[in-house]
Amino acid sequence: MHEPKLPLAALTSAPDEYEVCRTEARRLRAAGAVRLVTVSAALQAGEAAGFHVGTAGLIRATPRDGKVVVHFGVLPDAEGWCAADAARPDADLLGYIRPLRPA
Repeated sequence: MHEPKLPLAALTSAPDEYEVCRTEARRLRAAGAVRLVTVSAALQAGEAAGFHVGTAGLIRATPRDGKVVVHFGVLPDAEGWCAADAARPDADLLGYIRPLRPA
């Protein structure tokens, strides 16, 4: 896996500053990278922690940074859901969701 060599401020920048990240991604791909890993620009540092279910309810897990993994090309053994494409929920996603109904 390849990690971009950019300062955190660039990796978590506003959309109008994304070209720096796109340029770095193009550089890594040209160097043969098929998978990129970086911090999540959407999450604050430490906010990717989940929860443990304890006797007192939900207990916050250890803080950790969110990661984004981008893979280019074919992954014949991978299985997963496309929850978003081009920063939007997949059009078919709602067809797989069971609507919440009042109890």
